[in-house]
Amino acid sequence: TVDWRAGDRVVTTTLEHPGVTGPLALLRDRLGVEVVEAEVGDGGDDDRTLAALAAAVAGGPTRALVASHVAWSTGAVLPAAAMAALARRHGATSIIDGAQSAGAIPLAADELGADFYAVSGQKWLLGPEGTGALAIRRGLVAEVLPPVGGFFAAATPYAVGRDALWPDARRFETAGLHKPSIVGLARSAGWLSMFVG
Repeated sequence: TVDWRAGDRVVTTTLEHPGVTGPLALLRDRLGVEVVEAEVGDGGDDDRTLAALAAAVAGGPTRALVASHVAWSTGAVLPAAAMAALARRHGATSIIDGAQSAGAIPLAADELGADFYAVSGQKWLLGPEGTGALAIRRGLVAEVLPPVGGFFAAATPYAVGRDALWPDARRFETAGLHKPSIVGLARSAGWLSMFVG
C-alpha cells in the first residue's frame, strides 16, 4: 500500500464510485491527505480527461492517481493506460478501479501499466458476493506491505517483520479464505473467457 502521510496529495476524477471516494475521504479525514478531483465531464473525451488529470497532477507533488477504468455513472471507458503513464511520469502511484471493466470490456491488466488494478468479482465477472482481485504491477508486489498482517502472510511460521513475508501475492493472505467463493469466482471468470471473449 502507499505509505500515506499528512500533506500527501491524491488526484482522482469527478466520476468516481463511493468505493473510491469513501476510502479517499477517510485518508483525508484521518491522515490529512489532500484529495483533488479533476473535472472530466462525462469521461467520454480522452483528451479532456487526460488534460484535466495532467493539470491536477501538475498542481503539486502527487503521491497517487486513483481513477476508474469504466465510469460507473456514465459507462465511459477512461484511458487507463494513459492515466497510468501520466502518474508514472510524475512519480505517482497509479491505482485503477476496474470494478466496472473486468468482465464487461476486453481487459489485459498487465498491458495497462497500472501499479494497482482492482476488480470486483460479483459484478461483470459474475462471481460470488464478497470476491474480487487486485493485480499489482510485476516487480512491485515484493515491495508492497499489506495493510494488515496475518499468520498466512509469512513464509516462515511464527516469523515477524518485512523479511518474513512471502515475496509474492501470498503476503496479502491475512486470514483463512472462503475456498468455495474463490472457486466460484475462478469458474465464472473461466467461463467468461471461454464463451464470451
